[in-house]
Amino acid sequence: MPKKCIELSDLPPEILQLLVEKCDFVTRRRLRATSTLMYQVVDSTKLYIDSVDMNFCGYSIDVSLSLEPPFRHVYNLTFEKNETGGTRMESDFRKEVLIENSDHMGAAIDWFVQMCHQKNVTIGQFYTDMSLHLRHEKKQLAEKLDEVLGKSEIPLKIKSIHCADSGNIMWNITEYCDKRLLKEMEVLIPGMCLGREIYLFEESARRRECRETRVLGFSASLSLSLSLSLSILHTLSRRPEAIAHPWSRVYSMGDFELFGKQDEIVKNLKKIQVNAPFNVSVEDVLSLNASVIYLDSENFTKDFVYKLIEKFTNRREDGSAFCIKNSLKENLDLEMIPPGFKETDSTKRFKEYRNQLINTNHPTVYLRVSEDRVRLQIGDTKKGTFWSGYEFHSDTSDDSSSGSDSDSDANDNAPE
Repeated sequence: MPKKCIELSDLPPEILQLLVEKCDFVTRRRLRATSTLMYQVVDSTKLYIDSVDMNFCGYSIDVSLSLEPPFRHVYNLTFEKNETGGTRMESDFRKEVLIENSDHMGAAIDWFVQMCHQKNVTIGQFYTDMSLHLRHEKKQLAEKLDEVLGKSEIPLKIKSIHCADSGNIMWNITEYCDKRLLKEMEVLIPGMCLGREIYLFEESARRRECRETRVLGFSASLSLSLSLSLSILHTLSRRPEAIAHPWSRVYSMGDFELFGKQDEIVKNLKKIQVNAPFNVSVEDVLSLNASVIYLDSENFTKDFVYKLIEKFTNRREDGSAFCIKNSLKENLDLEMIPPGFKETDSTKRFKEYRNQLINTNHPTVYLRVSEDRVRLQIGDTKKGTFWSGYEFHSDTSDDSSSGSDSDSDANDNAPE
């Protein structure tokens, strides 16, 4: 009697989950569509997405997903209006899909909810740009996202949120997050985000050009390429600050509020970075539990800095760090060396100090002081990195014993 072939559906759910865990993102999507059973198995198997990037780029919504090893890969999708009033969905991992009678914003958010806003999915970093350029369209996208998230009973599992706006949209998103999981927050400078906008706009244009080349031929695609280049130049002409180096100017986010109704969220964060001056009280900053802080306010004084140095030094948590700035007044050049510190190096722009406890296992405290900022890092400086510009990660460990004066000046001009 011939043996019966074992089907995938015959395996116990626990074994199926182990198999799904070994599958990459695209394979999981395909398995999910094969049957009701596999749909349930895939949706109950944990998935960690390293980062999700959602942006409005002129005529399209661009979504990028980055997965961690062993499936290190970036998946790009573009949702744009088509000629018949529907949505064209393009991606680098499947054929083009036409969704009739649909709004491209709604289609993008529906896809995000199906793939990322599930019980089994955790997002490492969520980035969204709702600032300045195309403000009206981005507001619409934010409102749609807020509406969809508000209807769900499932909390959004995000570890780190990065948002370019005055803060209101970001706080709305954090309201739907799992507060126990959300530990990091960055508010980006609008001017710094424009470079990212142009990059995403170009990427979207490049994918559209490739599609048109296949459909229309070379001559028509060349004409399209020229028109897209002119669109980018037009964007730059309307935003001349994009051409200048973003770190060469001082932006202000006077309407941004770090404290208020969101106190519970803020007090739970371990890493906070706001890349532009805003109004905040020194008492509120001293009450933070975060071990990595990057803030800029004209309310910051030398007395406040001494208190913050004392707080971090007494706690002496390996990898903790702060960068306190006063870009508007530039009045933080400390007159007295903090207790326990010894000067180790100095240039025309800054002075460096070190607090080291001999014959102990306690980490060393490194301090750099200049007119507009004071930076402190404890122990392994690679752990206490700040984000740089519109990139998610930047190693800012600084070896004060090496490098020229000009190199140190360049590092000091960057937002760490």
